[in-house]
Amino acid sequence: MPNDNIPVPRFYYDPAHDIYDGKPWTEQDIIDLRASLAHGSTIEMAAGELCRAGSVDDVRRKAAELGLKWQHDADRN
Repeated sequence: MPNDNIPVPRFYYDPAHDIYDGKPWTEQDIIDLRASLAHGSTIEMAAGELCRAGSVDDVRRKAAELGLKWQHDADRN
């Protein structure tokens, strides 16, 4: 039985986390992007997971270039 009294940590966005914004895509980045989107992430969520939240349009372009499909925020409700 889960303990409901454990506080959930809050996430605070800090642009310093986006260490891969504008960097070339590596093979591992592409593997991670595919996995993130395959598991139902939005482009914005995937960008954050890839440390590219400051360049969401670049992540969207790469996903489209690879022929990947992704969830849209409206679809997640």
